[in-house]
Amino acid sequence: MHNKYGYCILKIEKERGTMDGKVENKKYFLMNQKIYARRFATDCFSDYFNDMASKSGTGLADYREYVTERATVDELKAQNSYFIRALYGA
Repeated sequence: MHNKYGYCILKIEKERGTMDGKVENKKYFLMNQKIYARRFATDCFSDYFNDMASKSGTGLADYREYVTERATVDELKAQNSYFIRALYGA
């Protein structure tokens, strides 16, 4: 990994749990080694399913019904996601 032991400094505002609105400006050090150390996949059956998929002659992209299927605006709004709410200004 490039820059394995590097870090970056973030500026954060820290507020006490009293909810009084008094914030302190602080520095937060993001350490690459701590973030990315000992990472592993948690999907224990992924190799099994990847093996089955590679042996299969067809996949989702081969089925016609998935070629042009898209969510409508109402369906997107029904998901109540932060992203869609921000897009539509809600």
